[in-house]
Amino acid sequence: MALEFTLETQAGQTRLRLVHSGFGSGENWDDELESTGAGWQHELRSLRHYVQRHRGHDRHAAFVHLTTPLAQKDVWRRLLSPQGFAVTEGALVEGKHCVIRAASGESFAGITQLHKPDWDAAVVVDDLDEGLLRLSTWRAAGQTGVQVWLATWSAAHAARVQKFHGNAAALLNMLLA
Repeated sequence: MALEFTLETQAGQTRLRLVHSGFGSGENWDDELESTGAGWQHELRSLRHYVQRHRGHDRHAAFVHLTTPLAQKDVWRRLLSPQGFAVTEGALVEGKHCVIRAASGESFAGITQLHKPDWDAAVVVDDLDEGLLRLSTWRAAGQTGVQVWLATWSAAHAARVQKFHGNAAALLNMLLA
């Protein structure tokens, strides 16, 4: 695989162009290609979020990543269930307000930044000083990956993010057992 990043200035704005190439062929590579495209959607929006709102601040992040032989739709359904991370107010609609409540008791209210059903959701969390919560699934090599990710650029919330790591790990292990 190869990654090519190009930065250009146009009308006083910086444009980032990304080309990710070198994928193989076959069904497993089809999954990998689609999953990589979905992942870059979040990563590039996350980069824009950082540059526009948190430039120069250190990120405090926690993430949990697991793989399972379960189907992606089943994993997504479990992830967004009351036993995982349920949407309790609003909806996962880009630009709209929602509240996600984790089975561990944590609550995250904010504006949906990205939503690709059965794949990815990212919410700008109000009370983390515009931090980000991301829930994602993908297919690669015949497995479903799942990741829960929380970040803030405010040192005042670093302990909350670290506590979240343990809670999210326990929830994912329970959901996918």
